[in-house]
Amino acid sequence: MTGWTAVLIAVVGGLGGLGGIAALAQAVIGRKKIRAEAAELITGSAVTLMNELQEEARGARTEARDLRAEIGQVRTEARAIADELHRLRMAIMSPAATLDGLRALVGQSPPNGRTH
Repeated sequence: MTGWTAVLIAVVGGLGGLGGIAALAQAVIGRKKIRAEAAELITGSAVTLMNELQEEARGARTEARDLRAEIGQVRTEARAIADELHRLRMAIMSPAATLDGLRALVGQSPPNGRTH
């Protein structure tokens, strides 16, 4: 082997060795890139899920508020109906009750006991 041949073999071997090192470095960098992409994907999914859950929670709070208001109205109406029923019962049970008087009393009542 001449001097040039030895140098050429050394250079090619060195380049091949560098290629192996480059491939190893690329694999390490590729693995880090995959991990970073996976972390980005997971983070994005978590943010999307969190936004959806927050929107759903806002809707549930709004619905709960509306239902509480409706329950308040129903309670008010139920009290008015109970008061009307009590008034009518007292009038019926009164010793001074007459059929014409009860008819007049019932005629003053709102239909179905509703106040509105």
